[in-house]
Amino acid sequence: MTSIFGNIGVSLKKAEPLSRRVAQMLQDAILRGQLTPGTRLVEENIASELGISRVPVREAIRSLERYGFVQIEPSL
Repeated sequence: MTSIFGNIGVSLKKAEPLSRRVAQMLQDAILRGQLTPGTRLVEENIASELGISRVPVREAIRSLERYGFVQIEPSL
């Protein structure tokens, strides 16, 4: 699996909430074209790549949906 965060110099050691930092990383990847329209964001894969639990990733994705950066579709 190719890293979507490899070229984004964002540290997970800042003092803001983890979900906010993950949302910023995903937003940056979207704006830079590293995540293109239609790319499926899999919580488990993102969490594993960042070495964190799925909860902050889920919260980040929900936050990005509120701002129109991603669209959450129910799984079948």
